[in-house]
Amino acid sequence: MSDPARDPRLLLVGGGKMGGALLAGWRDRGLAPDSVRVVEPDPATGAALGAASGVAVVAAPDDLDRDFAPDVVVLAVKPQAMDAVVPPYA
Repeated sequence: MSDPARDPRLLLVGGGKMGGALLAGWRDRGLAPDSVRVVEPDPATGAALGAASGVAVVAAPDDLDRDFAPDVVVLAVKPQAMDAVVPPYA
């Protein structure tokens, strides 16, 4: 079991199939929900992911809590979407 005080703060960009699978694996290994934020623009996907995992899900990067400073950012989006998704995280 992990120690929530020592878990890295993780920002997951994209909560679809790939992002959801990554998150499920991390959660199964004990990553604390408090240490994760997900940016998922699709409301239905975001709501389902948040309910299933207990993590905070927002629709856009501007909706993230300003106090949240991730140690790791994982981009779980399709390669063809990278040009549109990445600039707000620069």
